[in-house]
This record gives sequence, C-alpha cells and structure tokens, in this order.
Amino acid sequence: MIDQWSVLAALRQYADIGERGEAAALPLCRACLCEVRGRLRDAAFCDDARIETAAAGLAFYRLTLRRMGENGGAVRLKAGDVAVERGHETMLAAAVGVRDEALALAAPLLEDRAFHFAKVDV
Repeated sequence: MIDQWSVLAALRQYADIGERGEAAALPLCRACLCEVRGRLRDAAFCDDARIETAAAGLAFYRLTLRRMGENGGAVRLKAGDVAVERGHETMLAAAVGVRDEALALAAPLLEDRAFHFAKVDV
C-alpha cells in the first residue's frame, strides 16, 4: 500500500533527508500524495507504483523550493584550494526535471485538469 511513508522512502532517492528533515518532509509527502491521488482517473490506480513516484517527484520539487527559501538556494563546499558552488538555478532545474518526468510517467493514470475544450454557442 502506498502511503506517506513509502513516498518519503522514494523521496530519499532524490534528496538527502536526515532525521530532522524527516519531520518536515513527511507532511509534504502526505500532501503531495493526496494531490496526486485527487487527480486519478480511476480509484483502481491508487496503489500503482507510478503514483508513488509522481508524489515523490512533486515532493522533491516542493522541498527544493522550501530549501531555496530557507538558505537562498546556494550550496558552497570548500576544501583547501578547491571550491564548488551550486546556485539555485541548477538545483531548481534538476527538481523541475524530476517532477516533470515523474508526473509524465503517471500521466496515463491521471486526469488532465489544466486544459478544457468545449463547444461555445454564439
């Protein structure tokens, strides 16, 4: 059964979440899972692994946004004369890619609510 704990486990594949971060990530995983399940075409798809992956990808994106807001998004590591810096643009682009790929895999199971096509009588 897919629940917030399994989504958290899938999220750990994308992000480093320590024990302290788990407390903040778990409600995020639950919210993302509820959002993805709310878009299901059929309740029979509820336990499809693609739903878990989609929720984890969405949670990774939102966690990245949260972390960017907390520390400005910059990550800097310096060891002796070698310094590595990763800006928020790189991190956000990676998170968007993970989110979009995960949602694309689950797309056959989800309703598209972003587009509406209807006949207009004049």
